[in-house]
Amino acid sequence: MQMDLSPANGDDVRQIRIALDGGTKCRWRLSGIRVGIQLARTSALAKGKDITPANYVFDFDDEGYSNAFGKGKPTPVSGNLFFKTEFFPMEYVYRSISEIDLDLFAGDEKFNKWNRYYKVTNSRVIKIEPILYLNKVVRLQTLGSSPGKVFATYPDGSSENISGRVPDYDKLLRMKR
Repeated sequence: MQMDLSPANGDDVRQIRIALDGGTKCRWRLSGIRVGIQLARTSALAKGKDITPANYVFDFDDEGYSNAFGKGKPTPVSGNLFFKTEFFPMEYVYRSISEIDLDLFAGDEKFNKWNRYYKVTNSRVIKIEPILYLNKVVRLQTLGSSPGKVFATYPDGSSENISGRVPDYDKLLRMKR
């Protein structure tokens, strides 16, 4: 089920309350949630591009939500949670099919350091504070017919050949100012 966050109040905070335990006759319990963050389709940066959300995935039981949206193994967490993540717009240009994807990039999620997939216990509050550097776009472009070979151009104008779709996040963090 998709649920919208509340409209922003005076401090730009959006929120939603979600029950973990239904307590009704069927005794349902929440298995997991995915929180997706993406640029609005109406934003100038998103126009004409396929937009992919950056996801946070939270498992509350042992059912495992990873097949749907989690990447790697979930990081065990408990208590009130606060996530502050720095995102950079990442355009991925498929020259062969004239298509551009737009993602919000915050490191390779396969590595624990940047993973956003969690196994949650004993938590009542989950707060996510995304920091978006909208003017720091990294552009990835496929290199001809070489599968997996990509040319990355960073916001400072520097560039490099990379394998796959993962630019150097540490390099992007050094460029954020």
